[in-house]
Amino acid sequence: SEHGPLLTQFQWAKNQTFITCKFQMPMPNDQVLEGTQIIGWDPVDEHIRTWTFDGEGGFAEGRFTRDGDRWLLRETGFTPEGGRTSADNTITRVSADRYTWESSNRTRDGDPQPGIGRLEINRVKN
Repeated sequence: SEHGPLLTQFQWAKNQTFITCKFQMPMPNDQVLEGTQIIGWDPVDEHIRTWTFDGEGGFAEGRFTRDGDRWLLRETGFTPEGGRTSADNTITRVSADRYTWESSNRTRDGDPQPGIGRLEINRVKN
């Protein structure tokens, strides 16, 4: 990747009803976006849903759809200033301990934004 590594730490919440993910993600402007994502089953709409909160005050929610070895995540949200955002994220399983993540069709207030190219994530076992 042309950017630094994407660092993530996943952990089950109490009673294993949700997964929490802490992340540090390199951005195209050479800054690092930090935040927390919560992943869980939506029993009403019967799909996996996410809620993402970044360290700058922005937030988004999304919905996962499975496509073979890939998961597609469509997220919509808001910047800290109240601007609307959207992105299509693709998570692809490469092996039991490795996957890739990329983000495309990114918008801010309807204006196209640069995508984030494929980043490789490798599991580090404690």
